[in-house]
Amino acid sequence: MNNDLISTALIAHLENLGRTVPELEEAAKAITTPLFAAPRIVLVGRLKAGKSTLVNALVGSDIAETGALEATNVVTVYQNGAPSRAEAHLLDGSTATVPIRHGHHSELPVPSEQIAFIDRWLPTRSLENFSLIDTPGLATLTEKNQLATSRALIDGFEQTKNASVDADAAVFLFESTPRQDEIDFVRSLGFTPLNTLGVLSRADSFGQGALGYTDPIEDATYYARQLSTSLKEFFLTIIPVSGLLAETATTGRVTETEARFLSSLSQTPVSTLISAMDEDSPAALDKAQFSQTLDLFGEYGVFKGRSQAINGAADLSEWIARVSGIEQLHWTLHHSLRRFATIHRAVRVYNELEKLRSTYPQYRPEILSTISQMNMDTRLFDVALLRDLKALIRSRARVELIDFVIRILRGNTGAEKLGLGQYATQPELLDEINKQRSFLEELTYDYLDPAEETTIVTLQRVLGALERVAKNTF
Repeated sequence: MNNDLISTALIAHLENLGRTVPELEEAAKAITTPLFAAPRIVLVGRLKAGKSTLVNALVGSDIAETGALEATNVVTVYQNGAPSRAEAHLLDGSTATVPIRHGHHSELPVPSEQIAFIDRWLPTRSLENFSLIDTPGLATLTEKNQLATSRALIDGFEQTKNASVDADAAVFLFESTPRQDEIDFVRSLGFTPLNTLGVLSRADSFGQGALGYTDPIEDATYYARQLSTSLKEFFLTIIPVSGLLAETATTGRVTETEARFLSSLSQTPVSTLISAMDEDSPAALDKAQFSQTLDLFGEYGVFKGRSQAINGAADLSEWIARVSGIEQLHWTLHHSLRRFATIHRAVRVYNELEKLRSTYPQYRPEILSTISQMNMDTRLFDVALLRDLKALIRSRARVELIDFVIRILRGNTGAEKLGLGQYATQPELLDEINKQRSFLEELTYDYLDPAEETTIVTLQRVLGALERVAKNTF
């Protein structure tokens, strides 16, 4: 379902509610306000997981050079906007300006314990389609950083509503395999597998690293595919990324000077390069230049990129961007994850509308009527399904029903939603719809919890809509 259609449908229903009950017009309008903002994607990972370099790569600039914040244990929201500035949202609901100095670290206006999160605006096109939320590392020596992340991101966690960041999707960084406590924490943020993306960090040093018998990035790619399958109940997919190479490629650090020096190493014996990494070894190379190049490209970039640098900085930069995984990550963020992040935000609109029933009990019938109309609107079926999916996950519902919902949501066409190939014929589509209806009917003969009952009703509506489309298309 097109996300613009979802927003249009929600706005239309809430505007109609405002016309029907003028006293609810302002409240209804306020509920739809988040739909006009770019989705917010939160980066979560353990300390030293490589989040800082990935933030720089996604933003497209070195945050330190644009005015870094002394905020290692504070949640920071990076978003597109000019001029470059920062504002702290305090736990008491007030705000405070954070002075920004280009090229310098900026001190916080109050102790970090008093800050819910910081809004940081940067004039960059990289953040036009989504905002990026950087969180403190999880499971540090004290629990301060994890507390700060929880306080800002988890609904109802020791903060008022105006101190909540309201993230729409998560990118979870980990090395090797995510720990159960890390997965549990990401789940506590209220996300589903559809708006949670895994990143296998430090792909350039995976396994035996750059000096091993096999290519570490190729090994990381194969391993990430295996993890994506085994952890499909938690992640949309898992992408291997070298944060260092991604940062170097996207922040303009690849210059002709660097390319020429790296190219000059193309015929240098590997043993000489290894020796040059030892500070106490004899100076067979320009140690200062080699050290700078190693800092920019890492061992993988130096050993594997020497031949790529022969044709200059442009080719080298293109190669680094490709092997780093940042291009695949960008594509997934801008397409798949952003799509489900927007639907996740629409779910929040639904939830806020339902809260109006208790705020305005005298208009409960009109509010319920609006919700009923929204539930029957085919443009909002994906939103209803995502709400159901979240409820299924919370109630630990049967896996086959969860998989059913995820397949429907991930599909872009009727055939994909039904699990069929793109060239499925009308008889095949209609036959599959009947089979899936029978499957849902069989489930009703068993004990169902409330979340499962609600989901089956929604799925029957979706199958009915798919049937109508199939009959009218061919």
